[in-house]
Amino acid sequence: MQETGLTLKKFFVVFGIFVYFIVGYTVVGQVLQPVALINLWTPIDAQIPYISFFVLFYVAAYAYIVYPVFLITKTRLLYCAALRYIIVASIAFVVFYFAPNEMQRPPYVEVKSFFDTLLNGVFSVDSRFNTFPSLHVAFSVTSFYLIKLQKPKQIVFALMCTLLIIASTLFTRQHMLADVLGGYVLGEVIRFAIPWVPIEDAHSIGVNEAG
Repeated sequence: MQETGLTLKKFFVVFGIFVYFIVGYTVVGQVLQPVALINLWTPIDAQIPYISFFVLFYVAAYAYIVYPVFLITKTRLLYCAALRYIIVASIAFVVFYFAPNEMQRPPYVEVKSFFDTLLNGVFSVDSRFNTFPSLHVAFSVTSFYLIKLQKPKQIVFALMCTLLIIASTLFTRQHMLADVLGGYVLGEVIRFAIPWVPIEDAHSIGVNEAG
């Protein structure tokens, strides 16, 4: 059963994470001067096809990322989840500044379908710099474990969403393989480094720390 007043807290948490992400990404990407560009592009990346349809999954990732937050029924778990998202973003921002990676892609794609138009819209607001690690991947991994924790029966749904989002980062040329690997590792490291709740409180609020 959900605690009283938790719904409003969820909206505040989601809004706070969103603001932190926008401000942090803007400051690192447009205000501060990066230390030095790195290039993680590989021959394998050059072989990955461009499939504009996958922009739907790339954009839908934002809904998937916040979805498990609204499943939470306990305040302590809500704050622990918020802490994971914030730390994931913070670590990424530090890497963006000290080792910014540049995605090898054109500024726009030739418009042949609605999906191309949508992808050009994404390109116009999302810089090709600061792609490592992929926050789409890191946030999706975090959300996967939060869904698994609360709704084990939705694990197949969560896994499919996570895999489609990861694929979308590659097929839309928003990220390269190194970015995806970095995002996955970041999500897994934070998973083990920060428990959902203190271990002594886990049983009292029905949390299985395996997630």
